[in-house]
Amino acid sequence: MSSLFGAITSAKKEITVEQMIMRNQIVRGLAVYSESQGEDAIGIGVANRDTYSYLKQAVGATEFLQTPRYKKFMLDYSPLIIMGHTKKFFYDDKKTGDSAHPFIKGGIMGCHVGTLTDFEKIDPKAKIDSEAIFTLLNKEQNDYVKVFAEMEGSFALSWIDGSNLDKVFIGKKEMPLFISFSEELKSYFWCSASEPFASLYEAVGVKEFHTWEVKRNTVYEIDTNLKTKRIDVNFKSSVEDNFKTYDTGRTYNYSGGETWYEKKEREGKESIEKILYPESFTESLVEIQEKFKDGCSMCQLK
Repeated sequence: MSSLFGAITSAKKEITVEQMIMRNQIVRGLAVYSESQGEDAIGIGVANRDTYSYLKQAVGATEFLQTPRYKKFMLDYSPLIIMGHTKKFFYDDKKTGDSAHPFIKGGIMGCHVGTLTDFEKIDPKAKIDSEAIFTLLNKEQNDYVKVFAEMEGSFALSWIDGSNLDKVFIGKKEMPLFISFSEELKSYFWCSASEPFASLYEAVGVKEFHTWEVKRNTVYEIDTNLKTKRIDVNFKSSVEDNFKTYDTGRTYNYSGGETWYEKKEREGKESIEKILYPESFTESLVEIQEKFKDGCSMCQLK
């Protein structure tokens, strides 16, 4: 089990510190919600016009977001692009932050949900299948149409190309993936579930937004001018294509008559309660003002 989440914000100097905090609140809220889909590890990748990096750890999202290490990381990079991933360890996983996403392979940094068939043939050095995807994207200079035609398995993923740090790529074969846009926050957000968006927008006071599901076999390119491009792609067909693998839990009952899917959906909604209190996860306004007192590419102090 795992989940994607993230955001990309306008590079124009139209974002106030208060709006940036609201943006970060929503990203943190998506992370906490995603913990219900992957409670063992979390990773955050960031990018701005100059550089990109990541921070990951084998802990749950709620614990991770409260660490001074995470807080310093975000203040140091003041990112326009944030991509996140939560993960549940399986029996054969190395239970360390090394197996958490994102991965950096050459000039590509990305996160993946799903499975890749025969990944060892693509990248013999890869320890898990997701690494092989980004290895091949790097090898083919981010020609994802060509790369995905060679990929067999199930996919939802987000990634950046280090040669163009003003853009994020978000796509899927059939795994759940949703995008949401807020004009007020000048930001696009994404998540493996649609449920948290409305609650999070309400919590920070955003009234108007638009959320939609990414269509199967589609990649979105979104840049820091908030221009979007939707590209149709063809993944290599497989036996899995005959099944909605992410939805099979509906047939398995848990106590109380819940299916696996209903149980995870309920846990995610309950986790929203953890993030409705700004003092638990919001950066200090004073610290942010000090950090950006000379101005920056994404905020204009008032």
